[in-house]
Amino acid sequence: MKWFYKFYFAILEITGLIKYKSVRGYHRLEVQCGWKAIDGTPLVCYKCGCEKFHYGTTYQEEGIGLVEFEWKCNVCDSLVGYWAYGSWTV
Repeated sequence: MKWFYKFYFAILEITGLIKYKSVRGYHRLEVQCGWKAIDGTPLVCYKCGCEKFHYGTTYQEEGIGLVEFEWKCNVCDSLVGYWAYGSWTV
């Protein structure tokens, strides 16, 4: 069923039939469709639909540990998300 939501909303967005009044509204849509978790963690690659990821570039600070990293898709190697200091950028 997730693939249906992805396809349906992608078509509506491309054709201009759907407009988002706020970033929060678009975030809710992404969570409902299964693209992201509620905390912003990416769940699906936007290009190929793969659900498996690996670490790309990472950054560690002494005494703290891992503070920044990229998530990349295992299939198409595209950037899925970037985590830095406690929050996601997708």
